[in-house]
Amino acid sequence: MKARGGNSSTNSHNHGGIDVLCLNAAVLLGEDSKAEFTEDGIEVTFQTNHLAPFLIANLLYDLINPGGRVVVTSSGLHAFCDFQEFRGCQLGGKATKGFEMINGEEFNHKQSYATTKLCNVAFCFGLNRRLRSKNARAVSFTPGLIPSSGLFRHQKNWMATAMKKQAVGMDDTVEWGGCMLAWMVLSERVVMNDPQVENSTYWRAPLGISKRGGKIPEDLFQTPVNEAALERRNQELLWRISSDLVGVSYNENTAISQQDHIIDQ
Repeated sequence: MKARGGNSSTNSHNHGGIDVLCLNAAVLLGEDSKAEFTEDGIEVTFQTNHLAPFLIANLLYDLINPGGRVVVTSSGLHAFCDFQEFRGCQLGGKATKGFEMINGEEFNHKQSYATTKLCNVAFCFGLNRRLRSKNARAVSFTPGLIPSSGLFRHQKNWMATAMKKQAVGMDDTVEWGGCMLAWMVLSERVVMNDPQVENSTYWRAPLGISKRGGKIPEDLFQTPVNEAALERRNQELLWRISSDLVGVSYNENTAISQQDHIIDQ
């Protein structure tokens, strides 16, 4: 994992800073896959889905303008897993590489994906708290189940799975996902907390609504998230572990990356 940090004040002066940062990368391995590791010694799903956006957000943190917004794409699957004390990657209180899944379970392609999406939501809460100092926000959402997005390209039976989802009206279109992301970026409603949904920065729509005459924003709503992502301890422990793995400094109050450095771990 290689990234170059520059002088953020210079970059901000030259480019005007960042008003919106969208963190949208994801990979889902095949059904029979064993854990695959990058040259950094980190499992591919975890590095792509969580560490990459975490690192990008840290490196660009100083460039985010007051009133800016970070939008993190997650998944409804985040609700069906748990961190389990992050026992997969901690040894003597220090984050270690080489783990198959961060919760210590044996690798499973779907559970690995779901756990990284839980990481996305917990990370979003931690980032949102840090962005308050500059009156900026971090929010997350699920675009729905979109078989045609390319996410399922490593699945042997993805076409059969897609047809099953389509048959019961659970799939959505790529256009819907894109429009929902655009709404997350532009709408002021997104950054106005719903008092009936405590601590939520997470948005969704009913599955398959795009093919049943669904409309944006009428069919979008805030919804509670997995309790594991709401726990401040989990948010900060994940932040500390992630900082160790990518080589940025950890700070409980800010997401400040080390300046003028090259990360090559």
